[in-house]
Amino acid sequence: MNNRTLESLYDEIAPKVGHETFMAAASRVDSLITELTELTIAGNEWAEENSYPAVENYPQYQRAREIGKEFLKLAGFKGMQTAVGSVRKRLYGKGLDGSSLILMEYGWSGIGGWQS
Repeated sequence: MNNRTLESLYDEIAPKVGHETFMAAASRVDSLITELTELTIAGNEWAEENSYPAVENYPQYQRAREIGKEFLKLAGFKGMQTAVGSVRKRLYGKGLDGSSLILMEYGWSGIGGWQS
């Protein structure tokens, strides 16, 4: 496993793209993970209230797909995988079960080769 730090990534990437570009990308990724965490929480609550319909019927579905496409564009397939892990960690941090990530597990199906 690669234990790279944000500092080591900065040292590698910032000279190539510039400080402002690196920091803007890092900020955007954090913002998307925060939004995806909130969508996941809201989606799980909505699904429970509505007897768990198909994920395509969730009100959060379309935005979750847009975020998946943006992650693919920003960081590739591995970035999508990392985003799911980050959302899971944030859910745990809020005392929530991170196993119900249906918006990403099924909602991202077909984005960049993502398979549910």
